[in-house]
Amino acid sequence: MDELQMISSSDWQDCYRIMDGYLFVVNKFVEVDDMGTTYTIPKNYYKKVDQKAKGKLWILTRPVKRYGGYKDCELLEPNEENGEFPIGTVFYNEKPVKKIDSPYWYDCFVRAAWDNLHWNVKSWEIISGKIQEITKRYLEE
Repeated sequence: MDELQMISSSDWQDCYRIMDGYLFVVNKFVEVDDMGTTYTIPKNYYKKVDQKAKGKLWILTRPVKRYGGYKDCELLEPNEENGEFPIGTVFYNEKPVKKIDSPYWYDCFVRAAWDNLHWNVKSWEIISGKIQEITKRYLEE
């Protein structure tokens, strides 16, 4: 089995290779609203926050009118009341997100290569142990 390896790290997301074909991703942010509303943002209105980030982690370079979704969520920026997302709003997979400091709220997931989704119990025990090792590091900081 492979050794645990950090692939990338940023203020927004960390990514680890836990073994061949398996990545463990730690998102250091939460969705702004819990309704799961996605927004289509024109390509010339954003840039990537982190080139190595898994998923579409974008930051707005221009204000964007908001269509749909909740406007009365506490976490939204104050000038969103006028119906637009301000410059600097960050989106992950087309949903607005906000950076958080508490690791208890980090969003974590495993990405697996298509041909590596099925393993035996011992392999899953090893994968689980490596994930626990990583999460323990965040909780001890």
